[in-house]
Amino acid sequence: MWLHDEDAKHRLVERFVIDHRFTGDYTRHGVEAHPIGGHTPGFTLYIYGDVLFICDYVLMSSDGMTFNPHGPKQETRDQGKRILALVKDRPLNTVWRITTSCRSLNG
Repeated sequence: MWLHDEDAKHRLVERFVIDHRFTGDYTRHGVEAHPIGGHTPGFTLYIYGDVLFICDYVLMSSDGMTFNPHGPKQETRDQGKRILALVKDRPLNTVWRITTSCRSLNG
């Protein structure tokens, strides 16, 4: 398992084997990893082809998209700007989130 170094230090991770810790952006087998931080210290989003894997960084509600409220509010919002910079010029068609599993951007 690969995990960001900051998240690997968390007490809840102690019982898991971490094969590789990373600290910065990397690409492996076509999967791009971009540590964002925010609601966890080492939160990382992934891009593979036209799919964005964002887990629970953002949540959908009847009011639209909101940032995950668990964690440092300002840092999470600030890092949202980095997310926008990473994805704004990409032809993404699908966003995978932990809360609903999959949502196509094309309907």
